[in-house]
Amino acid sequence: PITLLNRLHIVMCSNKELVIPATKDARRFFIEAINNMYAKGRAPDNIRKQYFDPLFREMDSGGREAMFCDLLQVNISGWHPRDHVPETQELTKQKELGLNQLQNAVKEMLEDGLLPAEVKNDEYHVLSASYTAFIEKLEPHCTKFSSVRKANIIKELGAVNHRQPGTGKIMWIFPELDIMRTMWNNIFGVVAWDNQKKWTIVKTDY
Repeated sequence: PITLLNRLHIVMCSNKELVIPATKDARRFFIEAINNMYAKGRAPDNIRKQYFDPLFREMDSGGREAMFCDLLQVNISGWHPRDHVPETQELTKQKELGLNQLQNAVKEMLEDGLLPAEVKNDEYHVLSASYTAFIEKLEPHCTKFSSVRKANIIKELGAVNHRQPGTGKIMWIFPELDIMRTMWNNIFGVVAWDNQKKWTIVKTDY
């Protein structure tokens, strides 16, 4: 055996909607969606021919060499891929497609802007049991997640808990909706939320 420098670079193309296991903190992937306008079946054959024939002619007439020459002239001093991977819309989409049922339920709660809370002193107080029942109604598969995981995800988004005096029940205090949405964007990837900034309180029987 001999030791060599690792020169491995991987470029992968796929037609599948979910392509990479992009978790909320994924930072090593550059992924972009390609325009399918001229894909087979998307455009008439004569239009596809008008588009692709000139490209192939250019590639076979020095185009590859010309592009290589251009790339060699690009100044990349001070640049390193580990620090400058673009956060593309497609990467955000991959993160969303990779969300588990619990994450999807909390995201839906943020999208709808609905919260089973009581407002006290301008704070949103939510019983732990009400929060659990609410997200399990949004996504029944959430029943398979532990109470710790259900708690941790809203802790990440800024919620804090305490025991209710007298009853000992766990109570959550939620931040404003726009704050939790911003926290979500920072952790899980940017979502195009609507303009609603405050929670809409819903009454439940939980």
